[in-house]
Amino acid sequence: MSLADKMKIVTYSKKYKAEVYNLHRTALLKENAFVGSGKWDEDLEDVENIYLKNGTFLLGFINNQLAAMGAFRIISDNTALVKRMRVYPKFQRKGLGQKIYDELEKKAKKMRIKYFVLDTATSLISARNFYRKNGFYETHREKLEIGNREMTLILFKKELIYTDKKKTDADFWRRLVGYSFRNVDPSVDESFMVKEFTNKNPEEFKKLVKKSKK
Repeated sequence: MSLADKMKIVTYSKKYKAEVYNLHRTALLKENAFVGSGKWDEDLEDVENIYLKNGTFLLGFINNQLAAMGAFRIISDNTALVKRMRVYPKFQRKGLGQKIYDELEKKAKKMRIKYFVLDTATSLISARNFYRKNGFYETHREKLEIGNREMTLILFKKELIYTDKKKTDADFWRRLVGYSFRNVDPSVDESFMVKEFTNKNPEEFKKLVKKSKK
């Protein structure tokens, strides 16, 4: 059994407040990205109202130690902002962050959220790679000053793909066709999926192309 399989995931409660902040601080210190406490951490002071009333905040424990966490909050009718993805240094690269993210996505789909968005600093290369691996694409970059440090943030976005019975095959493939035409992320290529569908359902593909252009 892997370490990730042993991790117990629970929803945040106030009794974990100090542990959450410690994990947040420790993970950022390791990456030389901690800029001290300030208004940029205010969400950690009120997790119940900011996340739990309009999203979720998950904690992962290994032998009663908080090892990983992640959250999202809904910011529009169909979009949620992913925040506070952290893994304690000694537990990194063991699949814990992936398990937390997978659980976040499952919960988001149950809430019928269509898009995930998030941001991360350009200096956090491992985080950037993690998000790209999970299907996020860069939308733009912003410069800002946090504390006394100037940094550049990369803003990412991902469309959550539904393949459950509540969504028809036509709706699923229409989104893939849309991806192909927009070509929003050159690093991600879904064209092989479209080709496979085209070969099996040429007439249906033509219909989807017409619908996607409407």
